[in-house]
Amino acid sequence: MKNKFPAVFILLFSLILIFNIKSMYAGLSANNFDYPIGSYGSYGLCPNSKGSSSCYWLCQDFLKDVDDYCNLISSKTHLGEDWNRGSGYDDYGDIIYAIGNGEIIYAKSANGWGNVIIIRHTLADGSKIESLYGHLKDMSRTSGEVIRGEPIGTIGDGDGVTASHLHFEIRYSNCPQWGLPGLGYSSISTGWTDPSEFIDSYQSTNLSVAPDIKANNSDGSITIQSTDSLSLTIELDPGGYSGTDADWWLTVNTPLDDPLDWFYYIYDNDGWSWKPGDLMTYKGSLFNFPQIEVLNTSGLPKGDYTFYFKIGIDTGNTDNKQLFQDEISIIVLTTGYSISGAVTLKNGTGLSGVVLTLAGTTSESTTTDINGDYNFTDLGNGSYTLTPSKLGYTLMIKNKILLPMQLSKLLFSLSTNQETVMAL
Repeated sequence: MKNKFPAVFILLFSLILIFNIKSMYAGLSANNFDYPIGSYGSYGLCPNSKGSSSCYWLCQDFLKDVDDYCNLISSKTHLGEDWNRGSGYDDYGDIIYAIGNGEIIYAKSANGWGNVIIIRHTLADGSKIESLYGHLKDMSRTSGEVIRGEPIGTIGDGDGVTASHLHFEIRYSNCPQWGLPGLGYSSISTGWTDPSEFIDSYQSTNLSVAPDIKANNSDGSITIQSTDSLSLTIELDPGGYSGTDADWWLTVNTPLDDPLDWFYYIYDNDGWSWKPGDLMTYKGSLFNFPQIEVLNTSGLPKGDYTFYFKIGIDTGNTDNKQLFQDEISIIVLTTGYSISGAVTLKNGTGLSGVVLTLAGTTSESTTTDINGDYNFTDLGNGSYTLTPSKLGYTLMIKNKILLPMQLSKLLFSLSTNQETVMAL
């Protein structure tokens, strides 16, 4: 059993940690929102820095009309915001991100728009809003659920109708163009709202990161039997660090001996899998995701397990990261049976080196220790045949059928050319 255990352990933990888990987000509410550009990627926001190539600036604001050089003409009809980076086509092909959890309800080319994506979001109170992303070059997502911070397309030029930029709108359910692109301009703005003001009102002021790990929906330590199911879930609230590059760790300290006392999750040629060691799982931007299940198994070997979900953020000193973590301890007990006993000489001295082979519901072998003792644990219910042997000894009573816990008075008569020994 001991030799087989590591392979069994790895098999039990051969889950796939999927960060691209759209199917798990059906119907999820959007509690926080980010900007479609500037919150992620290499460039930030600089709304008033016209012409800057190092960040995204606002060419045309909500309900403002501008000329081709982003100079204000009037204040009345523009139903969204136009975001640029640099000049000309500097931002052409830049990635656009979903502002929050939601469902894509429109994704296709529209006359005068180029490609358009509309995502419908459900707020915490059950009401709905839409975010519209216009003039896209490409659409990497065209249907289904998306999560906050997920890439959905790239900045385009409306199929040559306009210079490259992102036209971005936020609509309420009373919008007359609900679910449709519309015209982008109207003297009636009922149903639209200022996109930046809306997003800013949902921006988290929390300057901490909250990784959370649960076992069987419990935040505290739990004790289970080896036959019980174990469900492990994780979730993350990035707080004010959304979009920040960080080190992600998902590890477990096991009851195994070194080097199998630690396992970590890593993506390699085998895909996502658990590997021996206490190393980093992933390095990348922080994003918000609700609770997801990353393990559902039973039959864990007995012992103490501690699972860790850790996030490390650079502080400017590579040797001193700001660490946020959660952990959970799991004690696994066994409901199996045991068979134990001793092999002794007639004078009561223990005989070491006797090989005892067990066959039945479980098949394994062990060798008596220096005191002649042996022990089989974690056995299933059933009947077994136990056969002792030692080189130079002749077995006189070969096998005995037994049930677990019935071995305390089991007798084996072994003989050599010197004396008879007993297995008790």
